[in-house]
Amino acid sequence: MNKRAIHGSGWSHMSKWLLLSGVILLLAACGREKPDVSIFILPEAGLQADRAEVLQTTLQEELGETPTIAVHTSPIFDPQKLMVEVAAGDHGIIIISEDQFQLYAKNGGLMPLEEHFDPEVYPEGVLEVELLEEEGKTDFLLVGIPLAEGAWLQSISYKGQEMFAFIHPRAPDLEQSIEVLKRIVNME
Repeated sequence: MNKRAIHGSGWSHMSKWLLLSGVILLLAACGREKPDVSIFILPEAGLQADRAEVLQTTLQEELGETPTIAVHTSPIFDPQKLMVEVAAGDHGIIIISEDQFQLYAKNGGLMPLEEHFDPEVYPEGVLEVELLEEEGKTDFLLVGIPLAEGAWLQSISYKGQEMFAFIHPRAPDLEQSIEVLKRIVNME
């Protein structure tokens, strides 16, 4: 007996199931709107998704309806995951431990923040870094903002190594990312 005659289309049951699953996933992904500002946070001990949700809700309440934000994390610390997230450039704000921040700052490529934040208020974030526009030249610049003691991270009772936020130089929306970081810093 010809299987094609029985099934009519020549597609196996499994192929139809895979196609249907793919369409459902595609439609589900299309329904989500991309946030105005994406934040990636990764402490050295990792961060559980439910804690990231609290951070997202707390910050979105502080911001109001706009700009919209999304907080992304990983439950375990993985330097390769961090490297991929930074290299992809999808996040406007990256928040990492002091040790990781020092490594990224040493390698250059972090955006100076002096135009938006007072370096005297955040001396821990002033580091000798390679200038983005002049290869081989260095200067002491404010490139990160310490956050561990701030109200936002304390909304999840964060206890751990100092965390530094920096603005990704290729942030999808640079101005909104800066404004969101200002709001994080000034939360009470």
